Amino acid sequence: MRRVNAGSALSAVRSVAAAAVLALVLGGCGGSVPAARFYVLDYGDQGSAPARPAGARAPIVLGIEGFTTSPLYGDRRIAYRASAHEVVYYPNHYWAAAPGDLVADAIAKQVRRAGAVETVAVAPFARTPDWLLSGDLVTFEEVEQDGRGIARIVLVARIEAVADDRLLREEEIRAERPVAKRNPEDVAAAMSAAVEEVGARVIALIGAEAAKR
Repeated sequence: MRRVNAGSALSAVRSVAAAAVLALVLGGCGGSVPAARFYVLDYGDQGSAPARPAGARAPIVLGIEGFTTSPLYGDRRIAYRASAHEVVYYPNHYWAAAPGDLVADAIAKQVRRAGAVETVAVAPFARTPDWLLSGDLVTFEEVEQDGRGIARIVLVARIEAVADDRLLREEEIRAERPVAKRNPEDVAAAMSAAVEEVGARVIALIGAEAAKR
């Protein structure tokens, strides 16, 4: 989909929806129905902090749970915020799993790769972790900003000490990245970069708490 200005961005997304409806009608008349497409977060090893030597890692087993996901993204369709009161979805384009689970898994890999703690475990846990990272995925969508598409994520992250059920840190983390073109694949790429930024902040929070030990 071509880049459009602020006035026509919503109509462009709606045009995609209208085309999908037409395709479904044609499908009932012998035409083909568009296949569903699924997207993941992937930012690889590029831009991540180098792993710390084993002796420099905090002696902590960090457990990471899947983050809760706002009901707006519950059915996994890729969302576009048309206005303060309207959300539009790309038809037939879905995240491959619940967004909260995708983000938690990506951050778990990032924390493990950075070597911030001794062990990173993802629920269900084989043993009780020392700390638990949980969170609420409040925003996970494309928005319009200055005539361009922006991938926006807002995560309320919490780090808790499991032994005494004590909250160590809670912070709302926001990140945005420009979408190259108005299409789901570029939204996924931009969101991946935004999630990497959020993961870097989570790693900094873990390091700050570990330094107090």
